[in-house]
Amino acid sequence: MRDILAMHADEVFSLENRKFQLKMSMDERREEITVHRDGLRTELKLLREDVHRITLELKERMLRVEKLQNKYETISSKTRGSEGSDEEPKSQAYYVIKAAQEREELQREGDALDAKIRKAEREVTALEATMMQLLVANGNYGSSFKKVDSQASINERAALRDKLDKTYDKLKFKRQEEASLVMDLQQVESRLLNLSAEQVCHRHSSRGVLLTLPSHQSPSPPLSGPSRPRSRTWPGGGRRPPVCRRSNRTSLGARSGRSPSCRAGRERTRRSARRRTWQR
Repeated sequence: MRDILAMHADEVFSLENRKFQLKMSMDERREEITVHRDGLRTELKLLREDVHRITLELKERMLRVEKLQNKYETISSKTRGSEGSDEEPKSQAYYVIKAAQEREELQREGDALDAKIRKAEREVTALEATMMQLLVANGNYGSSFKKVDSQASINERAALRDKLDKTYDKLKFKRQEEASLVMDLQQVESRLLNLSAEQVCHRHSSRGVLLTLPSHQSPSPPLSGPSRPRSRTWPGGGRRPPVCRRSNRTSLGARSGRSPSCRAGRERTRRSARRRTWQR
């Protein structure tokens, strides 16, 4: 009995174990089926979306084709109307050649427009460069009017101004010296001219006195200054020519500074004085 009971117990345990294993395998299979079903549902959803998108694209393309067809029919009807109803309809090659010619003409116009655009771009680039130079020059010119805040620049400016004032003072002093020298020289020249004129007048007057004296009398010594002879007669008869008046007129002209030689001498003296001043 015990052996039979143990045998039945083993059978029951093995059956329960098999039942449990079958249950576990069924649960795993269910999970796999659920995952596979979810994947299939996702794929189905994607396929439906693709079908919907393709359907919309198909409808859009069909509408585009219909529009192009209507446009072609409209253009062909206009072309036929402009060419006349009596003529035969043109072939497709004719329209292809015509479209190619129009394309070439448009290409030439596009090339010409491209050349104009490139030229305008070069001009714009040159104008931009010029504008940049003007902006830089304007900035530099504007910055030159700004006040300098650094103390070193202010001190340098003050030193340069003092130096300039001293230089102006020196120049003024030199000019005053030059003017005084020129005045002294003019005075000396006028004195020399007066002395020379007096000597010439004295010589002419002494010659006139010698001519008026008789042959047995000796000439008197010359006077200390310009004096006129006592006799106004000439040995050959008549009056004596006014030699001394001419010399006096010359001396007066020299005294007043109207002689060209005197003016030239004063000009040379001024030039030499200026040259010496600048050399100093």
